[in-house]
Amino acid sequence: MRRSAAGFTLVEVMVSLAILAVAIITLVLIRNQSVVQSQEARELAIGARLAQQKMGELEVLPVEDRADSGTFEDYPEYRWSKEIELEVLETSQAGSTEKPLEIWKVTLTVSWTGRDLDQPESIIVLSYRLKTEDETPKEAQSGKSGGQQGASAQQGGSAQKGGGS
Repeated sequence: MRRSAAGFTLVEVMVSLAILAVAIITLVLIRNQSVVQSQEARELAIGARLAQQKMGELEVLPVEDRADSGTFEDYPEYRWSKEIELEVLETSQAGSTEKPLEIWKVTLTVSWTGRDLDQPESIIVLSYRLKTEDETPKEAQSGKSGGQQGASAQQGGSAQKGGGS
């Protein structure tokens, strides 16, 4: 029996098809993961922008010592909540008559439901404003705060899915 030198055997064709199938499946999985990560990045960017916008609004409004929440008009799937607390820091030495330092702690949380519907994702922004002598919780003005502000953000993304709190 004589074999022809031209052509491939059935085993060679099957092995090459198996390699091709594995490569195609891998490429499709990589593409799908890329789409998921792109969507998560988009949601996080929108959440960060909305948090920045809302914090800007809170900075120009009078300080109110209470919690509040709502949704964003253009993005109803994103929710915000704020808490404003008066914190007293003891800065005086023993025997000193200095008044303690009073600051407003503003906590803003922007949350949304991402792809994982069981775990909402969130961004938390903290801001601190000095309380002036004439401020009361309902009448404070951010222009008079002369304040220090610090902000830190955490996301409830991949590393802390659904967290942030």
